[in-house]
Amino acid sequence: MIKVRRSFPLASMTHSVRWAGLALVLAACTGQRYSLGHGDGGATQGGNGNGGADSNALGGSSVGPFGASGEDSVSGAATVGGNGAGGVSANGGSSASGGSPANGGSAPNGGSSANGGNSGSSVGGGSSVGGGSVGASCATDLDCTGEDVCVFKIADGCAAQATCEARPSGPACKTIAEYCGCSGSTVSVACDEPAGFAALAVKAAGACANSRAPVCGNGIVEPGEQCDDGALTAGDGCSATCQSEALVVPASDFVCAMSSKGEVKCWGRNDQGQLGQGDTATRGGNPGEMGASLKPLDLGTGRRATSVVTGDSFACALLDNHSVKCWGKNNYGQLGQGDTRNRGDQPNEMGDALPAINLGTGRTALSIAAESVDVCAVLDDHTVKCWGWDGGGELCVGEQDPFQDAQCRGDQPGEMGDNLQRALIGTTKSAVMVAAGSFHACVLFSDGTVKCWGTNQSLGQLGLGDQVERGDYAPNLGDNLPTVSVGTGRSVKSITAGVYHTCVILDDDSLKCWGANVNGELGLGDTAPRGGNPGEMGDALNAVNLGTGRHATGVALGNSYTCAVLDNASLKCWGDNALGSLGLGDTSDRGGNPNDMGDNLPVVNLGTGRSVLAVTASKSGFVSSAELDTRDWKCWGDNEYAQLGLGVVNLGRGSSATDMGDNLPVLDLGF
Repeated sequence: MIKVRRSFPLASMTHSVRWAGLALVLAACTGQRYSLGHGDGGATQGGNGNGGADSNALGGSSVGPFGASGEDSVSGAATVGGNGAGGVSANGGSSASGGSPANGGSAPNGGSSANGGNSGSSVGGGSSVGGGSVGASCATDLDCTGEDVCVFKIADGCAAQATCEARPSGPACKTIAEYCGCSGSTVSVACDEPAGFAALAVKAAGACANSRAPVCGNGIVEPGEQCDDGALTAGDGCSATCQSEALVVPASDFVCAMSSKGEVKCWGRNDQGQLGQGDTATRGGNPGEMGASLKPLDLGTGRRATSVVTGDSFACALLDNHSVKCWGKNNYGQLGQGDTRNRGDQPNEMGDALPAINLGTGRTALSIAAESVDVCAVLDDHTVKCWGWDGGGELCVGEQDPFQDAQCRGDQPGEMGDNLQRALIGTTKSAVMVAAGSFHACVLFSDGTVKCWGTNQSLGQLGLGDQVERGDYAPNLGDNLPTVSVGTGRSVKSITAGVYHTCVILDDDSLKCWGANVNGELGLGDTAPRGGNPGEMGDALNAVNLGTGRHATGVALGNSYTCAVLDNASLKCWGDNALGSLGLGDTSDRGGNPNDMGDNLPVVNLGTGRSVLAVTASKSGFVSSAELDTRDWKCWGDNEYAQLGLGVVNLGRGSSATDMGDNLPVLDLGF
């Protein structure tokens, strides 16, 4: 799947590629039909005529009113215009069998089987070797097996049909279409390339009244979207275009991965059942324990994950029905089950036996984030609820006595559901996402402002110009909880939290970080913390220098280090490097001295010709991971508990000159 980042050319057109209504038209970049679910998907390549009519400057299909029998009907009577490259003929159309004369008109007008090929053939559109679901109905690629993909097409003028077809081996190019009812249409044609939308053409016929394209980022999964977590960020399981994406999420001593089809696998330490396998056996430290040998977690009948987060010895999954399930360690009620019993360390504790967390009557989750021993969720009404440990105000529920003992939520019966208080973050703003550190959290609102709460001792990770904890005293919360000052006229696009530091990407694509800075994790050329004293935030807080002309498109925070994916698809890391978590082939910290940053900071070498799509890191540990342009993942750093998944224990990667590049193996996930 090709991710379209907001920084790519024509990124402002992303909403124009959402699918309106029920009927979807998929036609032609070089005469191919392509999958809705993935940018590199596709099915058959039939119907290429020798002289298709009415081509446009981009070689895309022109559009006329749809005939009563629709595109690809038995008689081939649709009136979709031809393709400049020899595409569908206006008077014949592409038949279901690939444009044979019997179904799609004569060869000169509608395309012969020699030009278009039969559906599913290796010549015309790839074989059906990828799976046994060809011809089955589907909603997205996730409903198809193997490498098969879901193809939508107009069936009879208004109704849309979608069936699984074999993935082709053609170029990464897809057609985006919006069908606005039977009386007229608007169709957008785009080629999706690694550099983003290379071209976009729109032709219209008739009116488009009473129709609306689905909006990615509104928290509602609409036609054409596989997920919608309320945010427009990649690297969290739901891409910036609301398509499911693979994800690797390291914790301090174990790692979980999610496939683009929602399967979850975990490896590493398992003393608390955090791997969800019904036992306490470590995995990943011996040959033959990864890949197909590593079983996916049972999340319940028919359920799949859309996001996964990890805490200290526990993990949670946001499921496709917007419910949340957690497993592993539960000493503070972080699993949200009203007790302190671990889940996942004994047989028959997962699957349908593991209850979804009760978030309140009618409430579901848009996104989740895990701190060390608690969890926060943005709900479908754009409020926030948190449960687990509350020793430093991490749950933001405002104990009236700031000196009373810590009170957990979720460890006793009757504390969840409607009885679980919402976080007191204000009454006038809508939450978009929550970022969780170890003992503090921050919320990003729809207006681009940020509020933070939790521990703040001497480090300023809340970014409020003081060292006062927020969250355990009600008068300091709600509308009285200040927003973080990030600079005059600036707003926040995304936020990430580590153990004791916090970073944001702003609307001008600059990166700013505050909080602890013992190892140079703020990337400011010194080791002085920021955010805990007056005059350190806002315009006084310098942006991180990532190199001449470079800016960050994604950020991950480890224990005391930071990594950023840059706009040229390279990766840079700085801060604590004692265990090689920066991936620079040594153990020297970066970012704490003058001249450490900018053009002087090396890029992480992940292999010859490789580029980076996303980065993740263990917020309480020293494991880093990156998704490559090949869709493979690589991990480096600490390996005390086999969390790198390399079949060995204690042999970390990243601290030696020979550890990285082509010498660093890709993860064998078996997805």
